[in-house]
Amino acid sequence: MNVVLAPTISKLYKSQNQAELQVMIKKITRLVTLITTPIVLFLVFFGRPILEFFGENFVEGRSTLNIIAIGFLINVMTGNVDQILNMTDNQKVLRNITIFGFILNVLLNLALIPRFGINGAAVASLITNVVFNLTCVVYIKKRLGFYTFI
Repeated sequence: MNVVLAPTISKLYKSQNQAELQVMIKKITRLVTLITTPIVLFLVFFGRPILEFFGENFVEGRSTLNIIAIGFLINVMTGNVDQILNMTDNQKVLRNITIFGFILNVLLNLALIPRFGINGAAVASLITNVVFNLTCVVYIKKRLGFYTFI
């Protein structure tokens, strides 16, 4: 989707066609969410047999798989915020949000991994993902005037 989406976002933004840009982004977000949701639900509900396929030891990672899958779904539902910022002359803002996200992720990993192991790493990634995406969504709303999520 990024290969098709990025140039279109840039073109619509440069032509100052905000209405069409908003409609296109929401359509793509809905489409990707519709495609992704059944996959995530499948992983959540059938994670155990999928992990058993790789060996009994992998079943221990089921909760980690669920956390990562939920994080991925949240990422999809907020829209392609990084590409939107990149293609609308907001790459410096994206850089700053990304650096903040990196620092947040490192700090959360340092705090959570010693106590919770791999699930701590998954939760740290989930929290970082949510903060990153919501920060981008809020900035896009402020700068471009619309929300990217469905």
